Amino acid sequence: MPFKKTKHLVFSRYLSLLCLLLVLLVASVFIAVSLGAVTIDIGDTYGVIFSKLGLPVASHSIAKPLEAIIWNMRVPRVLLGLIVGAGLSMSGSVMQSTVNNPILPSF
Repeated sequence: MPFKKTKHLVFSRYLSLLCLLLVLLVASVFIAVSLGAVTIDIGDTYGVIFSKLGLPVASHSIAKPLEAIIWNMRVPRVLLGLIVGAGLSMSGSVMQSTVNNPILPSF
């Protein structure tokens, strides 16, 4: 007797995959903001981003130049990269399904 998948099991599987991918996305955003020509500790990155968003963080002093580098240069660049990547993936998926490309099936 084969195992029958219920709708709940399939939904929970997709939901857990979505949550895992979301956690990986957030982690990669923080790592991308931390990396660059100027070495910035990831704890400082968390502190600057969370304090600018109004979330309570441990209050240790972060140098103003580091805060400016993180908030004014790196965060907009990473968020723009996320938006452009999402737009390119959606447009590629729409184009794939529109032209019915036989080489690769659309998902």
